[in-house]
Amino acid sequence: MAKIIVDRSEFKTAASKIEDHIKMMKNSMILAKSFNQDLNGIYDGKDKIDFQNKFESLFNKDSTFEAYIKTLEGYAAFIKNADELYRKAQEDAYNKASKILQSSLL
Repeated sequence: MAKIIVDRSEFKTAASKIEDHIKMMKNSMILAKSFNQDLNGIYDGKDKIDFQNKFESLFNKDSTFEAYIKTLEGYAAFIKNADELYRKAQEDAYNKASKILQSSLL
């Protein structure tokens, strides 16, 4: 008979690493935004405006960065859900096996 062995701690580890990466990326973008604002006072002209507009587009809801973050958040949520499903499956299997064992002892 085939069996599936699942180390649920790996689900938690993977989800946690993804969430840590999301935090790091968001913090990096905050730092970049701060650095960009610091540079804002250094130069003027059309190039400055063009650069500012392009940089600000990184923070739009439909930007590649936001899509990346949403995708990673979805992965983390999926992994957490899989962990919960495996927990329930393991619990159900254990309960059913216990009932079978108890009934066979009677």
